[in-house]
Amino acid sequence: MRRTQTLLAPVLLLAACVSDDDNLNPVPDDPAPDPATRTETVGDAPLRLPVRHDGVPNPAYVFAETLADDARAQTPPDDRTDSPAWEAFYDPNAVHEVRILLSPEARDDLERDGRNWVPAFVTVDGIEFPNAGVHRKGSTTWQGLSQKPSMKIKLQEYGEGPRLIGLERITLNNMVSDPAQAREVIALRLWRALGAVATRASWAKLWIDDQPYGVYSNIESLDDEWLQRRYDRYDGDLWEANDDADFTAGGLPAWELAEGLGDTTRLEALADALNGDAPTFEQQVGHLVDTDQFLQYWATCLVTGATDGYPFHLNDAYMYADPADGGRFDFVPWGMDEAWDVTFNPWVDGLLARACEADADCAARLDAAVLAALTTLEGLDVDAMVSEAYSVSEPLLSDDERRPYTGAAVAIARAELRARIAAWPGLVRQQLGL
Repeated sequence: MRRTQTLLAPVLLLAACVSDDDNLNPVPDDPAPDPATRTETVGDAPLRLPVRHDGVPNPAYVFAETLADDARAQTPPDDRTDSPAWEAFYDPNAVHEVRILLSPEARDDLERDGRNWVPAFVTVDGIEFPNAGVHRKGSTTWQGLSQKPSMKIKLQEYGEGPRLIGLERITLNNMVSDPAQAREVIALRLWRALGAVATRASWAKLWIDDQPYGVYSNIESLDDEWLQRRYDRYDGDLWEANDDADFTAGGLPAWELAEGLGDTTRLEALADALNGDAPTFEQQVGHLVDTDQFLQYWATCLVTGATDGYPFHLNDAYMYADPADGGRFDFVPWGMDEAWDVTFNPWVDGLLARACEADADCAARLDAAVLAALTTLEGLDVDAMVSEAYSVSEPLLSDDERRPYTGAAVAIARAELRARIAAWPGLVRQQLGL
């Protein structure tokens, strides 16, 4: 099995990597020390580490400290586990600093099209990635460089360089569809507390060409690096649901390949099975879908208000065809920025879920999965998680001139979201008759 590498290559200084004709912002030969960092030596190279902010321990500092230790010892994390540095990077209370430098040509390309990768010099918590690539992302959250774009970053898109605890990509979401400016971090923390398969999220502050772009949610990317930490085999196909994705003739093309070879055989087989005449849901699709996992995913969507994606709406989800499980599909949520955003509505649009509801045994299994998720949720101190998310992000938001909501609007939205989250378990029980 391939092992994930940590930061084994030296971290280079920006001045040593940029020539006079690179058209990037120059860095002084002897820059003044940044009072918010201290320098640690890893091998022969300097590594600038963020220090504690306003007297409060910053999990990003823990991340950088652990990264330096890993680099000294040259011990990459095990493929199937998260290193302490990885855990710290996605700690829901962590705040990271991400800086992107672009040449004029790259900036023009990024503004003009946005979906194509362009070269960039990126730093993450002072760790430098001279061969990175970036592009804008989003659909309803799509914004230009004059606004607050969501960004995807590949740390080695244009050449070799340092490794960041096995991370290949960084995904920064602008939260422009979330007036509470916290939904993704809270929802994904809850998913993992409930034992469901999901990514994670922390916080990040972004600069592009030394201009502050404010606070973002730092979402763990769904890619091969994520797969190898969750599965014994990570060479299967990972599919992303775009708008109208389903297991119908019209919906199959909307499943976009994210990782793998793109074999559509099992997608087509699932569509055929759902149109077949097998007497039970399990006989229809059990050889193609991990139905226990699908029901847990569906139940977790319901109890965390994540009803903006499949099977409620035909988007905002991923599926992984796990080779170690006969290629059966697992479901993974995506796009939590509208969690708890609408009145509770259990109605589904996806063909797979409708087939389950039509089968008495599957419907009973779903009720059991929802009850199990509710019981676990009600045993958690969810309000404390909400309070932590608010307290960490509040000082960041006060300095964010690009956020699309006034401070008063954010405060109102946060109070409403807190109340809605507190009331949600009772609402689920009432509406589903549980």
